[in-house]
Formats: sequence, C-alpha cells, structure tokens
Amino acid sequence: ASGWLERARHLLADDRETPEYGWLLLREGEMALFRGHDPAAAIEIAVRAAKLGRDVGDQSVEFTALALEGLALVSSGDVTGGMRRLDEATIAATAGDVKELHAVGVVCCWQIFACERVRDYDRAAQWCARVQEFTKRWGLRPLSAVCRTQYAGVLMWRGEWATAEAELTAAAHELEQIRPAMAGPPLARLGELRLRQGRFDEAARLFEQSPSQPQSRLGLAALMLERGNADESAALLEQFLAQQGSAEATARTGALELLVRAHSARGDSTAAWHRFRELRQIASTLGSEPLTASVAAVEGALLRQRGELAEAVG
Repeated sequence: ASGWLERARHLLADDRETPEYGWLLLREGEMALFRGHDPAAAIEIAVRAAKLGRDVGDQSVEFTALALEGLALVSSGDVTGGMRRLDEATIAATAGDVKELHAVGVVCCWQIFACERVRDYDRAAQWCARVQEFTKRWGLRPLSAVCRTQYAGVLMWRGEWATAEAELTAAAHELEQIRPAMAGPPLARLGELRLRQGRFDEAARLFEQSPSQPQSRLGLAALMLERGNADESAALLEQFLAQQGSAEATARTGALELLVRAHSARGDSTAAWHRFRELRQIASTLGSEPLTASVAAVEGALLRQRGELAEAVG
C-alpha cells in the first residue's frame, strides 16, 4: 500500500488542485488513522482534503473527508464534534450528494464504526437501517455485507444472538464470494459471539481465521482469560495497547476492560487499578452510558476482590 501511495504522489505532483489529489489525501489520512493510530494527523489531512473538494466542486471528496475528520475526532475523544461531522457526511452520502458509490460505502462504514467505538448502539442501529435501505436500492452487495456485519454487533449487545448469528453467517458467505479479503470482520465477530456462548473451541478457530482483526486479538485475550491463562492474556493486551498508542482513546476501552480483569486474576491489584483509572478517565471524557455502565461493573469487581482479600488477611 505504501508503494502505491508513493506512486500516486509522484504522478500527482504537478496536479494538486484536482479531485484525484483529494483522493490521495484521503488515502493518506486513512493510513494515518488506521495504521499509524494518529488521529491528529488524520484530522489535519482530512481538513485539507475537504477544502480541496469544495474548491474543485467535488462533493464526493468533500464529504468523505468530512467523515474521516469526524471518525478521527471521535477516535481522539471528541465525540460530539466528531458525530456532528459524521452525521452531516452520511446524510449527504445517502441522499445522493456523493456520486461515487464506493465513497458512499466508506462514509457509511465510518459512521457506524464510530457509533460502535463509543457504544452508541441506538444511533448505530438507526444508521444501519438507513444504509441497508440504500444498499438494497443500488444493489451494493459488498456494502450490504459490511453493514450486516456491523449491525450484528448491535444485535449482540442487545442480546439478540440468534439474529446476530444469521446476519454474520450471511455476511461471511457473501463476502467470501465477492470480496474474499473482506471476510475477516464477520468471522471475527462470529468468534466473539461463540465466545459469549461459551463455545470456546469454535471461537478460537474463528479468531485464528481472522488474525489481523482487532476483535480477534481481543477475543483471543478474552479466551485465554476464560481458560485461566491470565498471564498470557495480560501480555497480549499490553502488547495490543502499546501498538494502539494513547492518541485513540475510544479504541482502547475494550482492551482496558479486559486488562483490568486479567491483572486482577493474576493477583496484581496495583496494575489492575492503574489500568482501571485510565479506563475511567476515558469513560468520563466520552460520556457514553453503556461504557459508563461497563466501568461501574469493572470497578465493582475490583472492590469486591479488595474486600475478599481484606477478609482473608483478617
């Protein structure tokens, strides 16, 4: 990917006031956010791309850039500002202002991805329904399968596991037929569902089939913890957080929740409380009710363990 980006930079060196250069900026912004875990750099690039899109009259570039800026803002912890940009971009995309159907798909996926990151499942469900309607109208099978995968995540959090399984199975089958390289996310989510169902061997196989997915890495850590391998789980999660970096606050919450549990299971209360304080700080910044509830549950478990240890010592 880096090689192709460098080739594009060379070809467009003398054509910077063009939509094509705007798409190059957007690819660089994606790399900064998803590979470099640098939301600040992604925001700066996205703002430049949006301005270029407006200057050359290309709304596909403009609104895709607005969506990228929104996702980067949410990732860094500015949920209100990020969601405002994502809402505007997604409305424009699904209303027909964005002519590139690929760009419509990207904008919609980023919107739902942002909702999931802050655990705003009601908003995610509403956007999933709107996007599904759009994909059916235009016959966009890859986007439909991706949205089914994301919608399944909403269903899992609601406890509608049978429906989630049906959506994930269908999405994985469809993507394996038309976009095999994109089949990882539904497999990873299906592994997460199997983990919740207590079907550990099946979960492990699904995570191994989608090793590059963050859900698979966190799922493997959770599986180790369930099987009593707290040390290995903690090591994997510490590695995950180190690679993630501290700039993407919303991307760290799931790993931090697991890591608090892993350190607690290892008997390292100091490390557990240290990671819990980071998790609580992120939750207070984001203001998400589901995340706040999860933090309260984690804190309750830590306090209970502290009480049990005090009784044992006494």
